[in-house]
Amino acid sequence: MVAPNNRFQQQNKKGRIPLQWVIMALVFGLYFAKEAAFSGFESSSISIISSVIGDLGPKSESLKVWDWTKPEVGNMKQHMEYVRIASEIAPRPVYYDINSVHSKALLHSGMVVAILDTNITMIDAKILLLKRAPQLVTCPNSWGLVGEHTYRDEKPEDTLLRGMKEELGDAFYQQFVNKGSKNMQLVKLPVYVGGRRVDRQITYLHVVEMNTPLEKLKTLLDVDDEVAEITWMTRQEIQDGWMNFLPSEKFCSHELSLLLQLVLHRLEDFEKEANKERYEAEMHA
Repeated sequence: MVAPNNRFQQQNKKGRIPLQWVIMALVFGLYFAKEAAFSGFESSSISIISSVIGDLGPKSESLKVWDWTKPEVGNMKQHMEYVRIASEIAPRPVYYDINSVHSKALLHSGMVVAILDTNITMIDAKILLLKRAPQLVTCPNSWGLVGEHTYRDEKPEDTLLRGMKEELGDAFYQQFVNKGSKNMQLVKLPVYVGGRRVDRQITYLHVVEMNTPLEKLKTLLDVDDEVAEITWMTRQEIQDGWMNFLPSEKFCSHELSLLLQLVLHRLEDFEKEANKERYEAEMHA
């Protein structure tokens, strides 16, 4: 028979949670909270914890990540193939910062823009090209078009506007917004940029017609220290002078050189279509 005092102690012990369990629960809770916060997961409890373990920065700078609805489709998707947003991919319920997206090779979206000084019908229209600074970790000293990642809750058009303002400066952006410049999609569907690169991106391709004298555009540009050089070249100059180089000599990778090639081909198609329509209109005038 158990003494009354001992019985009370045993019942009291049964109702308690051991201290070591409490400590383990707190440790694991903080760990998983940190992981969820790192992934951009929205929760009131997580936001409180993240203020203790480290801020991720503005919500706008986190990215939406996608998964293939059918893994076998994703495994077979080739570089430069079109992606059907509605049927082939689905967004994850969490967000990720840019470094995590790249280090984990997560599928995300972005924008590449061909910026022309005049309009697409002009055979001598010049295209803006930027050279990345040598101190950058990703693709130093490589040439390319204006490009931006799409932040969470952004539409592709929003990404384009933000990218122009951030990469080219406020004066250039205001010229685009206020002076009747034109923005068009180069392709009806985004393309998959992947292949051998770790960076896996659903890429929207656009063209912007500034319809502004080149010399004025040069005075409006205000790029940051991530840009080492700027040049303007016609489509033919890029095709004849650059596309025969090895990717390592001009571009970050073979995949990105193919992306530029697609942009040049679509610009040529637009030019031919526009000139054909103009010719037909003149014939029927």
